Amino acid sequence: MRELPKTCLVGAGASGITTARSLAARGVPFDWFEKGDRVGGIWAFENESGLSSAYRQLHINVSRARIEFSDHPMSDSIAQYPHHTELARYFDDYVQRFELHRNLRLMTEVRRARIRDGIWEVELSSGKTCHYDALIVANGHHSAPRWPTPPPPGEFSGEQMHSHDYRDNTMLRGRDVLVVGLGNSACDIAVESSMAARNTYLSVRRGAHVLPKTMWRWTYDQVPGLEYALGRGIGIGGFGLRLPWRLRQWWLDRGHRLSVGRMDLYGLPAPEHDFGATHPTISPRLLDCLSNGEVEPRPAIERLDGELVHFTDGSAARADLIIWCTGYEIGFPFLDPTLAPVDRQNEIEMYWNVFSPDVPSLAFVGLLQPAAGSTMQISEIQGKWVASYLSGEYALPSQAEMRRSIAGQRQRDSRRLVASTRHTVQVEQFDFAWRLRRELRRGRRRARVA
Repeated sequence: MRELPKTCLVGAGASGITTARSLAARGVPFDWFEKGDRVGGIWAFENESGLSSAYRQLHINVSRARIEFSDHPMSDSIAQYPHHTELARYFDDYVQRFELHRNLRLMTEVRRARIRDGIWEVELSSGKTCHYDALIVANGHHSAPRWPTPPPPGEFSGEQMHSHDYRDNTMLRGRDVLVVGLGNSACDIAVESSMAARNTYLSVRRGAHVLPKTMWRWTYDQVPGLEYALGRGIGIGGFGLRLPWRLRQWWLDRGHRLSVGRMDLYGLPAPEHDFGATHPTISPRLLDCLSNGEVEPRPAIERLDGELVHFTDGSAARADLIIWCTGYEIGFPFLDPTLAPVDRQNEIEMYWNVFSPDVPSLAFVGLLQPAAGSTMQISEIQGKWVASYLSGEYALPSQAEMRRSIAGQRQRDSRRLVASTRHTVQVEQFDFAWRLRRELRRGRRRARVA
């Protein structure tokens, strides 16, 4: 029997945890490093890594059934939309149940990873250098704040911060707060601000479809037919039936309009894109705050002038705090940029966001933004795929084939998604799982031939 490649796994968030489980299940030897003082990644609130973007009242906006790993169901006692402490406890239980902590070294940062003659040299914060045959990066991509580029003209005399540094609304009491953005963090922070601040404004540059957490009597991500509408719901052997993209968008848009109504009814700009062309925003409480006048919507910022913020519709508001909810940069500070180049638009060339066409011993897990489903369950699929590759069960296609696939996916995304740094790694769980099953069959045939 051939010796399996010794592997270095970076990161103990949700993606690292499920990847560690897959590696252990297939007998792939690995060392596992985490910068923080405990597992859980961004869900480990205020951990020592300083990378968590969680805030005190954060609840995940994906339902319990879409979060849990297939080999460790969540208890029914956990809330349908869990608090971050419940998620962190679940991840810790998962690691303990499968005894994955034996491979894990907490409070150990990977400072540098480079490849020489096919071998990875990994320098650790302890000063030690280790050598590996393969490197798996599962360090997440919600830790390096992206600020507006270019910033609005003018000078602001108040305080400015990024949502990454927001912890609770005690810092907002009695203040005039402007929240910028319409993603999930922006909506949550605007709602929390409405309960503590003197005035709360929400600056929105582009419209979005804001969804409730439930539709009719189901959680929004478990509405019957959703999996079929977003992925390939009927698959028998190599045969699969899929609704045309436009028809799927129309079907989902009808459901949204019936359950929520038009966005302009809440004072928000009407989305100029089709339903599903951007990452969904889940915030029923924001819709209530907008309806009640507790959060005042405003258009994009035109310029800053001391305490005044001027908007593109000619209006102005006085503010002493601006919270920028403008997303995150994708980056791997410990990797040579030539190994995983990321351009200014957050674009990165990876085969299905996982494998590097140029370095077959380098893989990424969790380098995604779920349009449907959850990061956890997509990462579980990716982790099993990588483990199958390292154990020899699966073989990658040629470099040329991988590059053609990357180019083809970019073309499809450009037709379906709004051009934005938020959508460069967007993935639909159901579609991804269906297509990967087919790719695994092909890869197993390639492995047998090899």
